[in-house]
Amino acid sequence: MVPPIEHPRWREILDGSVDHVFKSVPAGLMVSRLRRQLQSDGSTASWDKSLQEMRAFFEKYEKITAHDLDAIFS
Repeated sequence: MVPPIEHPRWREILDGSVDHVFKSVPAGLMVSRLRRQLQSDGSTASWDKSLQEMRAFFEKYEKITAHDLDAIFS
């Protein structure tokens, strides 16, 4: 199960305080892209949009990102 968006680990993934090497290449690319976007626009709206996009990705592809989710949230 994908944790709720309020879980602090989502934000930690994007701000880089959790440095996870993704097994799922698409997930790693998506997180890298979102981090770059947040470096250029760190507004609250950008953070909210990025968090929603990241969680939606993991929810949609839960089966192929299960290993990463387990490692990040356990």
